[in-house]
Amino acid sequence: MLEIEHVLQPGGTSAMLVGLLTLVIFKKRFDNVAFFQHYRLPSECRSITNNKRFIEFMEPLDENSGPIEMILSYLPEFMNISSRNRFIYINIGAGELVNSSISEMFKPFYPMEPRAFNIYVVDHNTSVLSSYVKNPIVTFVYHSGLAGDKAITSLSSDDDDYLSAPLDEEEFDFIRWLKRTVSDKDFVILMMNARAVELKILFELFESGAICHVDELFLGCSDVADRTSAMCGDCASFFRGLRKNGVFVHRWLGN
Repeated sequence: MLEIEHVLQPGGTSAMLVGLLTLVIFKKRFDNVAFFQHYRLPSECRSITNNKRFIEFMEPLDENSGPIEMILSYLPEFMNISSRNRFIYINIGAGELVNSSISEMFKPFYPMEPRAFNIYVVDHNTSVLSSYVKNPIVTFVYHSGLAGDKAITSLSSDDDDYLSAPLDEEEFDFIRWLKRTVSDKDFVILMMNARAVELKILFELFESGAICHVDELFLGCSDVADRTSAMCGDCASFFRGLRKNGVFVHRWLGN
């Protein structure tokens, strides 16, 4: 039993045959607070060190609030970020909704204009390039792993200039790309959903220490929509666990 618990990732399942007729199913629950404490972050983790003192002033994790009623407490309201070299916004797995996500976040709520940011769209769906990514401040980063079991859309050669990762790269390493793209002198916003594929990236951010490069995190999580992944349990507890460990994270309820 203990060996199975040690091997399983949070949200993972395992089965064991007991006797001839009994099949026992194991499912490891996500320990929302303690799990992230297992990771030993670098001694100099800028984002966690700088932001942890502001978390108590963030918006409450009210499960009943909609995207209009909720007033988020953004990080630039608490600190001066004018000395940062660049402002970077990374959207993972947003697909064709990324324009909606950007507009919802920046206007009228976020205290900065979207044109101030270098925007990266990380997705497997290359068809989004033809609709909205051809913008000088937007770079498409191809990540085939986000497709899961879905088929990957092909891309025409005319769109190569807008790619930050080559299509022939079989296993795109998001953590390596992030460390190569951003620095400690940048202000970095990361937005993604709490589905199994994206949450794997979140765990890798902690395992590698790359979470130290992320200043502000927007995470879309729906107890109903995401329950099948069983990765984060109930959303409110998951967010409390992240905040407890110093991540300036918002529960994003927009599209």
